[in-house]
Amino acid sequence: MNEETDEDSSFTEVGEYIMPTNHKKNTSSSEKKDQRKNIRNLINSSSTTTSKLPTSQCKLIQGLKKLYKTKVLSVEQKYSLHVLGLLPTDGEICDAEFDARPMVLLLGQYSTGKTTFLRHLVGGDFPGMHIGPEPTTDKFIALVHGEEKEENNKREETAKENDNTKSTVTELVGGKTMKGNTLTVTPELPFASLSQFGSSFLNHFEGSISSSSLLKHITLIDTPGVLSGETTQRLSRDYNFASAAKWFADRADLILLLFDAHKIDVSDEMKRVIDCIRRHNDDKIRCVLNKADGVSSEELVRVYGSLMWSMGRTFCTPEVIRVYTGSYWEKPYQTADFAHMFEKDERLLVEELLALPKSAAERKVNRMVKRIRLVKAQCCLLGHLRQKMSSPWWLRWWNVDKSTTREKVLSEMDSIMDEVCTKYHLSRGDMPNSMEFSSRLASSFPDLSVFPIPSQKLLKTLDDLIVKDIPKLMKGAGGITGTTVLENLSSPVKQPKDSGEHLKRAMEKLKIFSGTVNKARVDVDQDRQLSSLEDKENQKNSRVRKYTILIMFTAFVMIFIGLMFFENEWTSKLNYGGYAWLCSLVPSWV
Repeated sequence: MNEETDEDSSFTEVGEYIMPTNHKKNTSSSEKKDQRKNIRNLINSSSTTTSKLPTSQCKLIQGLKKLYKTKVLSVEQKYSLHVLGLLPTDGEICDAEFDARPMVLLLGQYSTGKTTFLRHLVGGDFPGMHIGPEPTTDKFIALVHGEEKEENNKREETAKENDNTKSTVTELVGGKTMKGNTLTVTPELPFASLSQFGSSFLNHFEGSISSSSLLKHITLIDTPGVLSGETTQRLSRDYNFASAAKWFADRADLILLLFDAHKIDVSDEMKRVIDCIRRHNDDKIRCVLNKADGVSSEELVRVYGSLMWSMGRTFCTPEVIRVYTGSYWEKPYQTADFAHMFEKDERLLVEELLALPKSAAERKVNRMVKRIRLVKAQCCLLGHLRQKMSSPWWLRWWNVDKSTTREKVLSEMDSIMDEVCTKYHLSRGDMPNSMEFSSRLASSFPDLSVFPIPSQKLLKTLDDLIVKDIPKLMKGAGGITGTTVLENLSSPVKQPKDSGEHLKRAMEKLKIFSGTVNKARVDVDQDRQLSSLEDKENQKNSRVRKYTILIMFTAFVMIFIGLMFFENEWTSKLNYGGYAWLCSLVPSWV
């Protein structure tokens, strides 16, 4: 190992790499403020921009809401898809969820810095905040925007008094908290369907009303730390933590998984939570490696690689999840080796958060189209299962064991899904997981014959939503110029010059030709009408002949059976010709 030292810094050669060994370990508080001044200005500048969506996007969201209520919701209720629980949201989409601000969900193990991260984003303390090395956040906290003039005036007076003293006082952003039951009945907030989790969860759900400029555009959700160990998780919480996290994840626009650089191991409970929220939400998930300034350069490289390896095993995908590295609090960096990278990642993260409202309408369209595809696939699958469960008409009077047929159908779910994809021209990617689908059916629906077979009208309605209705709403709302080839022509097409006499002759010939064509069309239409009437008459006559023959044959069979099996004194006296001959044709064992 060779060392090279100059006046400014020293480096240590390790293999092919040269690592810095004598950088400044700390940065002053003034340098720290200068480093993040631009980022804070970026967040504060968002307050000057309006939080209202453009008129075109508002019309787009209202149109989606109308289409869902009139055409999609009835299909979901008809096939009990809310009970089955395999849609992106386990239930109906409420009106407040269409109109809500973009939502950002934070998840992570305890003491990874989730609450400190939120405090750094909003620019100060917020009501209900509690920070400590132990698992302090014991509830779900929704940070929403709100302003109260009286409380703002009081905070300004308090801040002026504190400026006169030498002690450092942190600014309080916001003014009050709201309990979970109150949040579910607030029409401006999209938390009404959280009442399905009951009072045990709502007692651990709280809203923090803050006047931060960032919250004018997004809503932040802080969560309790995921504890390690199944026993501790079960005994400490009297509600299903994974199901509650999934509810927020399904409705969130961005999911941030926070990890501590000092304890990068992912617990089994954290893996189960990630597996629960992953379905339909892979494109929303980002990773944040927090407290990265507390480790050395070599350790940070190992920690980053370990995190990517753990995420690869957890998500089982070749794609790499975006990871933001930094130290998200107001204190100076402990090591300045990667200060530039930390600042760049923090700025990219803040820009992604601020860009969420701009594409909110497009994300709602994406969710709606995805939901319609899943609804169509599940309707076709359930209707096909109904056909598999129904027996032929000549066996319906037999005592067939439906439970055996049901178990056989559920065990062959993979092959059935392939049949449905071939029959209805569906993609295998729109089908649910076969194991999960079979288990949900087995637990919720003892009789699979209750599902109706999808009609062509229903399937056409769902297809028209994707092909016609939603594209009509999207026209002009996505900000894309819809120019065509003809619109791009710089000059109109020049018409050939011609004299007036030639033009009159051409017009006369065109009139004669058009009259001939119209007459031919009339003759063809009349021939078609006559042929259709003749076909209908022939079909009617053939049906009458078939029914007449069927009735005569049925009457003959009934008379023959009655004379053969119910012979007595009065029937034997009947002078029925041919009866003895018919009886002679019957075998003796009858």
